Amino acid sequence: MHSANLPLVTVLLLAFSVGAAAAPLPDHAFGSGDAPRMAAMYGSQYHDLLDDSRASPIGGIAEDAIRFSSQPDLGGTGYIIAVSAKGADVSWYGGHPVLGWTRIRKVHFEVGADEYRRVAAEVDRWLARGEAEGPQQTFFESEEVIFACSDGPGFLTERIRGGDASWFRPVCMGANADIGVYLRSWVSKHVAGGWPQR
Repeated sequence: MHSANLPLVTVLLLAFSVGAAAAPLPDHAFGSGDAPRMAAMYGSQYHDLLDDSRASPIGGIAEDAIRFSSQPDLGGTGYIIAVSAKGADVSWYGGHPVLGWTRIRKVHFEVGADEYRRVAAEVDRWLARGEAEGPQQTFFESEEVIFACSDGPGFLTERIRGGDASWFRPVCMGANADIGVYLRSWVSKHVAGGWPQR
């Protein structure tokens, strides 16, 4: 069961027969435009939290906005935090990448322009650190096996500034883990009862 604490990332050994084709895995963490969804990366049997939540492209939030999401690879509680100077919307979901996601709670709170600028500056600082670190070595492939981070929290940071969208989705956690810690702590100050424990 997934909790509010960051789940441990372990290494999964997947055995393949010699010559068997491996599922495609992303080899970079950053991109421009709209972030690719799970079905595009791994096949149509996978449900992306953003698809199941009917989330608009990041540009549909505002010309300057942040959206951070987590869809645990082993299922449990996922969430989406969307923030702009217009306010913040936070939703929690129960489900699994194969079975799909169902919203279980949603909250909205106002965010002033000054507060949004502070939040955006902090997120941008972590994004710059992640980009400076370069592509992460997230899997090792030989003829017969693949090592992959398989039970991670599925973090995705989307950012739009001046109408230019970008995204950061490492297979493992990287700087996105720090963005997640920061945003969850920030949301907790605005939500009655703080961040849900489950």
